[in-house]
Formats: sequence, structure tokens, C-alpha cells
Amino acid sequence: MTLDSLLAVDREARDEAWVAAFYEAVPDAPMTAGEVFGGPDAFAYLPLTPGGPTTLRQSLGACLDRGTGIVVTTDAPEWVFPYGNLWSLREEGAFVLPAEEGGAPQQVLVGSPTEAVLPAYARRAIKRELEFQGAERPGVLLVDAPGASPSRSLAFDPMPLPERVLWYLPPHLGLMRVAEGWPEPMPL
Repeated sequence: MTLDSLLAVDREARDEAWVAAFYEAVPDAPMTAGEVFGGPDAFAYLPLTPGGPTTLRQSLGACLDRGTGIVVTTDAPEWVFPYGNLWSLREEGAFVLPAEEGGAPQQVLVGSPTEAVLPAYARRAIKRELEFQGAERPGVLLVDAPGASPSRSLAFDPMPLPERVLWYLPPHLGLMRVAEGWPEPMPL
């Protein structure tokens, strides 16, 4: 289905099959970009309207570098992609990855996240957010807990408002606070 035909579906009829089709159609659908604006959640968004010279996928780099999300809009917002969904699309090829089977973690490993886990653009965006919240020298650790769901989490110190940090994380990464006894977090 095309993006236009998907957006013509009544909101009440947008089920899981619709979401899957939307996620498949939206990255490369022709769109027109508007001016970045502040959303009601106080995050910045790039509006994309169906039809035009660009695509959501072509807009990813600029949005990830600036720390913005994307709103697909017609006369009203149709779909909101927080920063974390854009990060997931760029690095994993999907907005949301299949859920992991959960269980009790066998062994928890704590260390510094690699560039593959926390790309430089995401590191900068999260650092700006934490500094905006008042953190002077924010740091981060990777917590790897095979068997847990999700198996990988980022732990930040300090983390004044976790719900704001969650907006930046892809759905396949969890969020934690740095625990006592863990290694010193690496600077963001």
C-alpha cells in the first residue's frame, strides 16, 4: 500500500496490520519537509507531509544530528516518531525490533558502550538533553544482561528526568540509573 492510501484509513481502523504496512511504506515515501517545531511534549520535530522531493529516510541524518523527531502530518499529525525510533531505523533497519524473550539474566556485565551500541550522533543528542536538565558532566554505561528483556540497557549518571531520556532511546535499549559499585561512567 502507498502512504497516501494508508493515511486515508480512518484512525479507528488502524490496527497492527496497518501499523506494519505504515512502517514499511513510510521510510521511502515521497514527502515534503517543513520547519522544525516544538511539540506539545517539549521535544523538537521535523514535519513531513506526503508528496514531495524528499523521504523520511533522507531526513534521518539531519534529525539524528539535531536531536529531533519526525511527525508525519496531513491536515493534522498522523504519526509521531520520537528520536529513538529514528535511531532504530538508521542502525537496525526497523522502527521497532521484535520483542526479546525475557527471563532471569544469567550474568550482568557493565562497561562502556561501543559506537555500535551508542553512535556518536545519539551520544551528542542525549548529552545535550542531560545538560539541558542541569547535569554538568553526564556519563554513561552499558548494562548487558543476557536473558533479560531488553538484554541491553544504557545507564546514565546523573539522570534527572528519565522519561525525557527514554524519548531518545530506541525501543530495543532499556534505561537504568548507574548503581552503586558499578564502574565510573564514561563521559558522554
